[in-house]
Amino acid sequence: MTVEVFKTNVTDAADATWLLVCIHTRFPEYKANFALDDCDRILRVQCNTGFVHTQAIIRLMSDSGFYAIVLSDDDSDSGNDPSRWPHTLLELFE
Repeated sequence: MTVEVFKTNVTDAADATWLLVCIHTRFPEYKANFALDDCDRILRVQCNTGFVHTQAIIRLMSDSGFYAIVLSDDDSDSGNDPSRWPHTLLELFE
């Protein structure tokens, strides 16, 4: 089992619900949920049969008009500033 945690810019519950439908449709083996009340607007994705394809989740979110950045266990507060997040898909992969 693997779990990946993403920082997102999703703020609306309806958007979160729609994104979860997209994730579960594209990846039926994943269990995903949002914690919109968290300051990082967390998306948690769990896969019991293998690994979470983080780049595919990031791409799905980006194609839907949102950001998703993988949080590592050692992220510091400096990564919590949305003004430092990438503004384009190209910046995301730099």
